[in-house]
Amino acid sequence: LPIFGGLDNITRIERQLNRILVEVADMSLVNLDDLKALNVGTQITGNVIKCSSKEMADELEKYKK
Repeated sequence: LPIFGGLDNITRIERQLNRILVEVADMSLVNLDDLKALNVGTQITGNVIKCSSKEMADELEKYKK
């Protein structure tokens, strides 16, 4: 969660099969270097971050809003 600026910065979490969609309130709080270091497929559009990682999807789904 720190990669996405903490739980308070996350406005939506949505699982899409083995991908996870995370929408954040403030992109400037997202640690893009740490996200890149995870070596998972990532697509960023506006304030929406999609990550292709089953492990990340499994973990973040617990915090679904």
